[in-house]
Amino acid sequence: MKIIKWVPGVTVSPNAITIPAVASDIAAVLGAEITRVPNALGVATNHLAAAVAAALADHPQADITGALANHPVHAHDLISQGTGAPPAGGAYGLGAGLNALDDGGAVALHTVPGAGATGVQNNAAAQSHGNGAAAVAHAAGAGVLAHGAVVNPVVAAVATRLTTRTISLDVNTQLGDILTLAYLEVGERALVS
Repeated sequence: MKIIKWVPGVTVSPNAITIPAVASDIAAVLGAEITRVPNALGVATNHLAAAVAAALADHPQADITGALANHPVHAHDLISQGTGAPPAGGAYGLGAGLNALDDGGAVALHTVPGAGATGVQNNAAAQSHGNGAAAVAHAAGAGVLAHGAVVNPVVAAVATRLTTRTISLDVNTQLGDILTLAYLEVGERALVS
């Protein structure tokens, strides 16, 4: 008697399943069973969302800021047109001695460039984000991560010999199934007791 185990892949019953090339030819099938590994991997309890979140590493601030785009270079120039005479101090609700824009009475457009210590500042280079003080943690979700129920991994199967190299089963095989086949090989004699 020969016993072989192999992973036949997905097969729909009653399609033929070929035995491995290293196995001897089949004279008669004695029995078969399938071990369905995923069935054995279930566990009795589910994972709580808070436990899953707690098991994840926090995101370091450097990783977060590194993933953000920098602010682009930009200039803030002010453009003004004169009114013919400079406004008097306080004319626009400003304190005495402060003018909104003392353009000296110019009537043409002129630009006050945004730079230096006056007025609006330019960004001459891309501005990056600084790291914060704390890492960003994962929040727990509302549900649980469930495992499938634990099921007996042994699936009964009836094998039928089709040829000396092929069999068929009365059940479908799934990805990852381990098929065990017991058979008499060609040329082997079975003694009757």
